[in-house]
Amino acid sequence: MPIGTTLRYDTIPVEDFLAGLAQHERDGKGRFLPRQENLKEAFFRGRGPCTAAAEGFPMTLFVLQEEDALSGRTEVFCLLHSEGRFAACLRDAGLALRAHFGARGARSFFRIDPRYGLVCGSALEPVDPSIKWDRPGAYVTLYLTQDAGSPALALLDYVPSAQKERFQSIFQAYNGVAAPAAGFLASAWKRLKGTEPVKSSAPGGLGYPLLKTCAAFLGRQGFKGVSVSLIYKDIGASEAPSFLLDADLATFFPSGHDRFFASLGELT
Repeated sequence: MPIGTTLRYDTIPVEDFLAGLAQHERDGKGRFLPRQENLKEAFFRGRGPCTAAAEGFPMTLFVLQEEDALSGRTEVFCLLHSEGRFAACLRDAGLALRAHFGARGARSFFRIDPRYGLVCGSALEPVDPSIKWDRPGAYVTLYLTQDAGSPALALLDYVPSAQKERFQSIFQAYNGVAAPAAGFLASAWKRLKGTEPVKSSAPGGLGYPLLKTCAAFLGRQGFKGVSVSLIYKDIGASEAPSFLLDADLATFFPSGHDRFFASLGELT
């Protein structure tokens, strides 16, 4: 079980979170919210418009980070999740999110799954021609990095030879660059030789500026009823009552409970 205390907030209205964050930033001493360095994961949830679904669609926007064991990088990424039947809506939302980041000077690249393509869990545009049906859930993953050869993205070597051309075509179409191969091996070799420094994939990493950007995106896209959930590590139980966020929505754990989901398989 992961060590360290966990403070979790669930389904905070996004307006309340942004109001608390504004006060936190004005304070200068950062006393009204937990320190952003302690933020481990977050997600937004709401219902947005979609040209492929007249009634709109529900979407969860996870904001996550993970450390790659070989490259030593901390990878920051957004994962857009919904029901498999809304795969086209997820694709459009992912494209809009990438454009939103790009307009703010932040580069990003989609993870193209070796079997499903852009929308993992969906038969919308698969790499593997044997995939004919959507799974109950589906997701799109967008990595906030300047390196298209990031270990999380360089998956060409996992694609069967007969499907590599299809994978390369999808990667090029959505990312605007050629699909890299064996990025994790090249990166690890450079680190062993001391020629590649360990670096975070996103300037500033997972923090409040990134959450504000995601909240602004959802607002611009017309999402309604948006809430945010947050997980912080190493926050003392005595600190929680001093924060502006609704204490009734907070849960404190002496250890563990620091993931919103255990594996990606839960999302499909």
